[in-house]
Amino acid sequence: MNPETQPWAEIRVVLGRVGQGAPNKYVILAVMSTHGGHSANVKMRLLLDGRVLPVAQLGPDFLILDQGVEHPPATAEIVLTVDDHQKRWTVGLPNGIQPGRTRVPIATV
Repeated sequence: MNPETQPWAEIRVVLGRVGQGAPNKYVILAVMSTHGGHSANVKMRLLLDGRVLPVAQLGPDFLILDQGVEHPPATAEIVLTVDDHQKRWTVGLPNGIQPGRTRVPIATV
């Protein structure tokens, strides 16, 4: 079976820890597969002072929001849901969220 000619592909999302000394720092590893026929339902959100902000992309030290909002530096919670499995962790927003900017630096708390 040639993967380049297959019409369907699956992306599995796997959480991997970053480094030995950073137990709360995660990176999303996407693994491509052409077998299995399952598409994972992935949702990422930032919980910040009672607000739920959809996250478009998550990296080891930043996130990208669907829409930019203004907020001073704070502590927030990231919620990552893959199918029915949920992972939550606390992050710091050392620079807050700047108006009109969707890329937000995050730090381990």
